[in-house]
Amino acid sequence: MKKSQFEHIIARAADGDPFAQVFYGYLLENGMLGKADGDAAQSWYEKAAQIGFAPAQYALSILLDKKGEHEQALMWLKRGADSEYPPALTMLGDWYLAQRPKSEGLRDAIAGYEKASTQGYLIATYKLAMLYWDDRYPEIKDVPKAMKLAKEAADLGFMEASELYGILAMDFGDSSEKDAAISYLKQAEARGSFHAANRLSIIYEEGLCGEAKSPKKTRYYLRRMKKLAPLQKFELRPHY
Repeated sequence: MKKSQFEHIIARAADGDPFAQVFYGYLLENGMLGKADGDAAQSWYEKAAQIGFAPAQYALSILLDKKGEHEQALMWLKRGADSEYPPALTMLGDWYLAQRPKSEGLRDAIAGYEKASTQGYLIATYKLAMLYWDDRYPEIKDVPKAMKLAKEAADLGFMEASELYGILAMDFGDSSEKDAAISYLKQAEARGSFHAANRLSIIYEEGLCGEAKSPKKTRYYLRRMKKLAPLQKFELRPHY
């Protein structure tokens, strides 16, 4: 990209527009105007972060973490979360789960995910569903709640939630939910889900969820699994 294409953004950033400052910082950080320049990006993120612009605080946190400045990164992440910015709330929830004692971390992670989820942030809704399904947290395990949350996010187009709801409905749902599992798994598989392809291969191999056995469809989904395996980015915990 040519710098001249973004002259209006650069001018607005220089005039103090925090949206433009974050956008310009992003372009610089990711080398979209030439060689990547993390220090220059940090400078622009800081300008917007220091006046309380939550997206800048979040972006600055991520950049500082990449640079190994973890304490400063956490400080800015917390500031973004204090402004109830959904990505910051969600990432801070991840940090709580990883770094705090189990019960305290779980409590604070759920609180952050719920705040983000109520703002329509589907990653947080999905993470809540995963928590309520996860065997590592038996004190909160609630499969019906996990299914409800996964379906909410799936119905709004979040692929990983379609994958999760399909798996949960297949394993724990009533007859109508098991029938619906096929549709959700196919939606996820079509968008690149290895786990959904895996489940669909099992369904057609064994004749589950009201489907007839189909060697042809089984072979198809096995081929899809082979193709998708190197591309998968989300790994479900091995409950199955």
